[in-house]
This record gives sequence, structure tokens and C-alpha cells, in this order.
Amino acid sequence: MKSALSYIKYFSSTSQSDYADSKSIEALLRRLEEKISIGELLELKAKGQNLKLAESAAGAAEAYTYDWALNPAEVNRLLSA
Repeated sequence: MKSALSYIKYFSSTSQSDYADSKSIEALLRRLEEKISIGELLELKAKGQNLKLAESAAGAAEAYTYDWALNPAEVNRLLSA
């Protein structure tokens, strides 16, 4: 999978203001790529609580779905607990 940074070169132009904009976009994309994902946060929380990751929702005491991850209030509630 190509990084979003690899596509920037196709949209940049030679004007100075566009160059500054593309540099800002590249910096923002790098920051986003460095952020931890919700899945990684869940794994860290499970490890900290000595829990094991289940192979499926059927074998899990708690299940976190894609729809759950799209709800910032629910994610915040879990991380604050």
C-alpha cells in the first residue's frame, strides 16, 4: 500500500505558495501516519489489564466494532475508564 505522501508529487506545482502548501500537507500527513490507531490503543489497554485478544467476537467478553470506533464518545469512555 502506497503512503499518501507518494501521491503529493503529482499535485505540486512550481509556484512558491503551492510549494509551501505541499510542504504543509506533507508535514500533516507525516503527523497522521505517526499517530496510534484505535486498534493499537485497544491492544495496549488489553495488555495493561492482562487480557487476551480473542479471535472472534463470539469468544470475547467485550467486542469493539468499526461502528463503535466511529463514535468518539464511546472511544473516549473506554480510554477514560
